[in-house]
Amino acid sequence: MITALLSKLFSESILSIVPSFIKSINIDFFDKYFLRFLFFVIISFFFVNNEIIQKYLISKEGLILGIITIIHVISSYRGYELLKGGVANSIFYMYPIFILYFTNYEIKWQYFILLFGLYLLAKGNIQQELKENFNQEESVFLNIQTIENYPYEGVLNMIVASITEAMIYFFILKIKTNNHWNHIFISYFIGFVLISVFYYKKIIDIKVDKKLAMTSFFYIFILLIGYYLRFYAINRLNANYYSILSYIGILLTYFNSWVFLKEKANIMNISGTFLIILGNILLLKKN
Repeated sequence: MITALLSKLFSESILSIVPSFIKSINIDFFDKYFLRFLFFVIISFFFVNNEIIQKYLISKEGLILGIITIIHVISSYRGYELLKGGVANSIFYMYPIFILYFTNYEIKWQYFILLFGLYLLAKGNIQQELKENFNQEESVFLNIQTIENYPYEGVLNMIVASITEAMIYFFILKIKTNNHWNHIFISYFIGFVLISVFYYKKIIDIKVDKKLAMTSFFYIFILLIGYYLRFYAINRLNANYYSILSYIGILLTYFNSWVFLKEKANIMNISGTFLIILGNILLLKKN
């Protein structure tokens, strides 16, 4: 139990830096998610159990998990590119609520405290950026001009990313193995194959300089460790503990911004953080 709790905490700590990396690595959108599928498959391949791969890779559970993972990766990357970080995170971190709901099919009043806390974090992020950029209109978007034809693309992508993250949780549980490299390989193999087949010409033309390649590899390696720990926790924590601990991720994201990026917290950030902590305490007491 302690190992699983620590695994979840460490995974959220690691994955809390993902939004910053997605925005800061200056390579093509396609290259970002293709490199993720490529390295996840190659690295996990060396640690898998052949009998588990043979059993699940082309099973119904394995194929669905693979398709969900493709949708999740592309939608989350696109959402983080289009939306301001705090807004994207606030939408994405609805996924623990989806997990709790689909575990018990019960709407609890504590969920609304969490949702309002997420809303305040997003609103506080927008207001902070408005203070720093007086000429910007109040918006959740990074660049209005680039998405004026599809104004809600970023929001819809993050909602899809949130839902698919919850779905991944349930399908990881369906694939029975304690070697979580198997989970990673099965999750990403289908996507790797499909992308390689349909975009082989684009893959051949990929050009990444050495500095960006090293940065990308470091980011993907960190991401891989984060997901390995997350999958480890999924199989050892019940839905309540797993979902509640997931909120460590969004709190750490804001904490990193306040401490390391010197971003100032405002009353909405603080209120949102308080409500998320309160909502989780109330859920823990109820369970």
